[in-house]
Amino acid sequence: MIRDHFEFLKGAVTRCGPRPLNKEAAIAMHDGDYHRGMVQYGEELRNLTQPIWENEYLEKIKKCV
Repeated sequence: MIRDHFEFLKGAVTRCGPRPLNKEAAIAMHDGDYHRGMVQYGEELRNLTQPIWENEYLEKIKKCV
């Protein structure tokens, strides 16, 4: 599964009829706890990295435009 933007990508993939690569992936596809954990992971990652993204990258782009 994709770790970044999990909620968005899971919805997109699910609409296309995913086929798991192995039994563990099949279990994860239908596991509510796994889903919630991945969404929480993404939120925590965003909280940690958003300031870096804004300060290191967006500020540089703003200076170039």
